Amino acid sequence: MELPHKIGVSVSKRFFKKAPDRNRIKRLLREAYRLNQHDLITPEGKSIEMMFLFQSPKMPEFETVQQLIKKLIIELNKQHQQLED
Repeated sequence: MELPHKIGVSVSKRFFKKAPDRNRIKRLLREAYRLNQHDLITPEGKSIEMMFLFQSPKMPEFETVQQLIKKLIIELNKQHQQLED
């Protein structure tokens, strides 16, 4: 049985004063993760908890966010493989 992963997202008020802007970035982060979570390798019977923090003064495009999430998942998979070896 595969356990669900838990993720959190946060966007700093420092860079985005208006809540609709912060909410848009959070939606982008969640959607990019949702579309790529199937690539994440997890240990048998374990769950992963992650927190995504967005800290940039620029409003990101979805493609940029998705590329960053993919890179993060690849890096996490590499670390998982190193732990198994």
